[in-house]
Amino acid sequence: MTDTTTQVEQQQANRTQLIARLRKTDAPADGVISKRSGDQPAPLSYSQERLWIMSQLEPDNPIYNVAGAVQFDGLLNTQALQHSLDEVVRRHEILRSRFTSEGQQVEPGGGLPLTRLNLAGFNQDSAMAQFQHCADAFIRRPFLLAEQPPLRALLAVLGERRHILLLTLHHIVSDRWSVGVLMQEVAALYGAYSQGKPSALPELPIQYGDYCVWQRGQQEKWAKHLDYWRQKLTGASPLLALPTDRPRPPTPSYRGDMHYFELSAELSRALKQLGKQYKVTLFMVMAAAFNALLYRYTGSKDICIGYPVAGRSQSQTAALIGYFVNTLVLRCQVEAELPFSELLLQLRGQALQDQDHQGLSFGQLLEALNPVRNTSHAPLFQVMLAVQNVPMADFRMQDVSAVPLTMNNRVAQFDLSLFVDERDGKLLGSFEYSTDLFDAGTIARMAGHLQILLAGAVGNPELLVSQLPLLPEAETRQLLDDWSGVGRAARALASTAHFTEDALLIQQAPKARAARPTDGLLIHRLFEQQAQLTPDKTALVFAGQRISYGELNSRAALWAERLLDLGIGPECRVGVCAERSVELIVGLLAVLKAGAAYVPLDPSYPEDRLDFMLSDAGIELLLTQSALVDKFKHRAIEMLCLDNDSAKGQAKRTLSRSLSPDNTAYIIYTSGSTGQPKGVAVSHGNLLHSTLARTNYYREPLGCFLLLSSFAFDSSVAGIFWTLSQGGCLCLPQQEDLTDPAVLAELIKQHRVTHLLALPSFYTAIINDGNLPKLNTLQEVIVAGEACSGDIAAEHHRKLPEVRFYNEYGPTEGTVWSSVYRSTTDDTGVTLPIGRAIDKVRTYILDRQRQPVPIGVSGELCIGGAGLAQGYLNQSALTAEKFMPNPFAANGERLYKTGDLARFRADGEIEFLGRIDNQVKIRGYRIELGEIEERLHQHPAIKDAVVLVTEEVSGNKRLVAYLVGRQSAVMPEASVLQAYLKQTLPDYMVPSSYVALDALPLMPNGKRDRLALLNIKQPAAQARAFKPASNWIEADLADIWREVLGLEAIGVDADFFEQGGHSLAAIQVKSRIQCVFNMDVPAKMLFESPTIELQAAEIARLQIQQHDDRSLDELIKELEQLSDEEVSHFLVGK
Repeated sequence: MTDTTTQVEQQQANRTQLIARLRKTDAPADGVISKRSGDQPAPLSYSQERLWIMSQLEPDNPIYNVAGAVQFDGLLNTQALQHSLDEVVRRHEILRSRFTSEGQQVEPGGGLPLTRLNLAGFNQDSAMAQFQHCADAFIRRPFLLAEQPPLRALLAVLGERRHILLLTLHHIVSDRWSVGVLMQEVAALYGAYSQGKPSALPELPIQYGDYCVWQRGQQEKWAKHLDYWRQKLTGASPLLALPTDRPRPPTPSYRGDMHYFELSAELSRALKQLGKQYKVTLFMVMAAAFNALLYRYTGSKDICIGYPVAGRSQSQTAALIGYFVNTLVLRCQVEAELPFSELLLQLRGQALQDQDHQGLSFGQLLEALNPVRNTSHAPLFQVMLAVQNVPMADFRMQDVSAVPLTMNNRVAQFDLSLFVDERDGKLLGSFEYSTDLFDAGTIARMAGHLQILLAGAVGNPELLVSQLPLLPEAETRQLLDDWSGVGRAARALASTAHFTEDALLIQQAPKARAARPTDGLLIHRLFEQQAQLTPDKTALVFAGQRISYGELNSRAALWAERLLDLGIGPECRVGVCAERSVELIVGLLAVLKAGAAYVPLDPSYPEDRLDFMLSDAGIELLLTQSALVDKFKHRAIEMLCLDNDSAKGQAKRTLSRSLSPDNTAYIIYTSGSTGQPKGVAVSHGNLLHSTLARTNYYREPLGCFLLLSSFAFDSSVAGIFWTLSQGGCLCLPQQEDLTDPAVLAELIKQHRVTHLLALPSFYTAIINDGNLPKLNTLQEVIVAGEACSGDIAAEHHRKLPEVRFYNEYGPTEGTVWSSVYRSTTDDTGVTLPIGRAIDKVRTYILDRQRQPVPIGVSGELCIGGAGLAQGYLNQSALTAEKFMPNPFAANGERLYKTGDLARFRADGEIEFLGRIDNQVKIRGYRIELGEIEERLHQHPAIKDAVVLVTEEVSGNKRLVAYLVGRQSAVMPEASVLQAYLKQTLPDYMVPSSYVALDALPLMPNGKRDRLALLNIKQPAAQARAFKPASNWIEADLADIWREVLGLEAIGVDADFFEQGGHSLAAIQVKSRIQCVFNMDVPAKMLFESPTIELQAAEIARLQIQQHDDRSLDELIKELEQLSDEEVSHFLVGK
């Protein structure tokens, strides 16, 4: 760790140099700004030019309207106020200017109309409510910059002694400093006019237009600034992936809201003192804290935020109203192990260097860097920080007092902006946020987290970024106790009282269980009890066979006796390899009755995989079927055939009861990252807990369960032992019927199935319209094994509204299931939540430092409490890595790190976000592949989809979608699918290639085999061939593009911005389109349709739209009279 004291001393040694640098902004610039001559329009400043372009793109959007309001208490002289406003407009030319592509034209002074709003007849509360309603509309009304003044004024009369003055300006003529100047001048003028005195304000020596002329003459100095910014921002991530409440829309609405908060006087003083201690400004302190907060929220180590600088480097500009403010980009490298003090010093250095290069406007920077444009977010940064130092107006006069009001215009320029002001010795904060992305509660929590982090930083600046406190006590308690499942432990114990005292003992903490072996209740004993209670009741149906509980128990007992005779007992491992059959169920029960652990081996597995599992598990005996014996003849292993009827009659002895809940019950093999499967060992106690928890949660009596899962996977455990311990009937489809929804529906009808568990993607096939009449016996449907989309839940509720629908989550390492969510018709999310922890299970969502993340922030889902597997067979290092001590429990409990990304919603439900290793980055964007897959699933022609990242020889990464079409649908072309996805996803999430398949390759557990997909030959990303114009509209557009972009030739499918286009060039194209085609196209169209081909189609559509019905009919009649040759000539040759 760097010694911070030494760093401070080094910085102090350079104190003189630092002071000179800080004062540099007050030094006179090269030359003095001179007053321009003539009446020609002044050019736009570079910052104005960018805003003017934005106003052309979004003419109806109030995003750049700036408001200021003052409440007057006392006898207000409205005539003096009107005179004051008129004088301000006279003094500042920019307030009476019109703005066009030619520049800003000053209009003769004619005063400022003052709109009156009389609310004197309302009581105080109603009057304020009415004012707020009217003010919202007043502020949000767009400015027509080419036709109207850029300033509006409204005076609300709330009573004889109470008024509110509301001023709204377009940002093109104002910034926050300018609002302060305006209010100061109004205050000074009012003070004079209300007493019958003339104005004491000196005439302005220069105007904003003079500044614009001066600025345009400084171009030769910008090269060094551009080099600095280009180097600084190279390789920066284009998007900060904030955790949002809703997916990012392809085009933002710019609707927003504000959240206000206040730092205590004590904390405010401490922050200023911290700044003095480290010789940094308040802005630098807040920037360090904000970056630390953003790191903790996103995990991003490379963070770019925007921040404004006054842009008034010449003293002549201090008294001017105008758009001087410039935006700089602060790029920060944040590490978890970085002390806050070092982060503070890093940001000081960055900010001081930025100040040296603030002469380049943000608009110029964008034009020069020309970053890849994406309509879903702002370029370069999406988060803003402004520590404001705005001059305040003093309205203290004899008969009137004035208080500034905070106005919320309910827009958001960026995803998130933090504003900090100082008033009366306290720091006041406010978050402006996009309501497209965030809920109010999310931002309120963020404000609380920031305040706690600030308090931690001033308390101990040497704390690492990862150690800075973040969560209030109440939220910590909510995350670690209430929502983790800990608080339900006692209730869970009480709810199991009907399973006998021994059963409760089995569910105690590991240390308590290990204290003494018990002859208490285990899962096979629950089955035995049921067989004693209902020996004649059907336990199992398969291929026309019906097996009663009594018969099933007897057969299993006979086989168990035979296993015991062979020396099989606790901790012995018995392989079971059989096709779906009655014998298979008998074999599993027999192994458990003998006290051994069963290892299921799917006969469809490749020989190498089976050999590895037999060897790795150390299987001492294999139970199989006669038809499968040849699979294992090459191995020296003892085999018994379950379909051999030699085991008949009744067991001759009582089976041993010396079995501990900690003994292994089964070993399930799951896919391993090394290419070899890994065995997960699960104890008898965990198996019992999982089953009892299921019985406690699902209250509907289990009549008949349809078992679809392979016996080699733990989802089969749920169906087999839940059903047989509750007296239900286990319906076992034959192997060849498992993928036939029609046959399965018939089984549901025939056996009156009440419960089923399926993969979500397969469940949709079962509930097709043709099957619905056969599904009326269903009572509870469970989906698990993969993320379940909201669309699947909605389809279920629409088709089977009386059937309860559940989404389960749980890794094999957590014994089948760890959380569950009951879906309702209110579920509207893209993906269904995975709910809350089941009985006696604990769920935590942690960051890389194993600390709980805030509500709504993503982290790794970790599982503790009951149900954790014993570990991985023969892999002690992997077991130690994945099963760690639980830092939130004191009894030696463990936590399993699932590798799954999740977050807590505000209501306490867990939202599954995908695998941590399934998150990818392409061109700097962090992408969740599951979100793209879900959008593809929603296309009516697509049945299934997987999206993967492939890397070309050049090192470029691209997205490839693998698709399976619906039976009667035609697979759309790639261009159609891209257009479909762009309706809801940003461009960087749209795959470039699409591979149509008859079916997706599956792993043995039914999940998609992504590795196999990568081996499928993909369409190569080919260089784009030149595509010439195919009609006269495209040809004319190509001429316009060539002229604006200075190109010799351009294909109709080339992207405007990839060819060097920028915002100003787009406006020039718009102007030429208006001349050539005699029509006004929306400027936004040039960004949303960035190729000649797309723009030509849009122009053709608009041309047809502009015809009335009569002229269109005449055109059609004229075309009908043309020959084919004439039509072709008309379309191609104009």
